[in-house]
This record gives sequence, structure tokens and C-alpha cells, in this order.
Amino acid sequence: MIQHIVLLKLKPGVTDEQVEAAFEAGSEVPNEIPGLMRLTYGRDRSEPAHGFDLASLVHLKDEVALEAYLNHPS
Repeated sequence: MIQHIVLLKLKPGVTDEQVEAAFEAGSEVPNEIPGLMRLTYGRDRSEPAHGFDLASLVHLKDEVALEAYLNHPS
């Protein structure tokens, strides 16, 4: 299994509604990519000084699944 971690910094002015819409849209991604076993995401609740707002953790079956995930348009 491969774990891929994504940390994001939101642009100024991004609303909570926009973030929630992105989370909702992302909920379908595991159904679209073969080998993507689990996708978790949410607001980063740790120390804000590091500069990230959102975090996600992607669990992938293997290197083939990672390649498919990285090249997928979603």
C-alpha cells in the first residue's frame, strides 16, 4: 500500500461553502480511480503557523494505482 499526503493552502477569500463543495466533489474520486482504496480529507486543525489549511491522505493499492491517481483529471 502507498500513502500519498496532500497539504493545501487556500487562497484568500475562499469561503467555507467553496471548501465544502470541493469536499463533496472529491467524495466521488475513489469510485473513479482503480486502486484508490481510501481518500480522507478535512481542514487542518494543527498549528496554523505552518501555513496549510487543508490536508488529505490517499491510500493506494500499489505503484500502478499511484500513477493512475496522479494522471487522473479529477
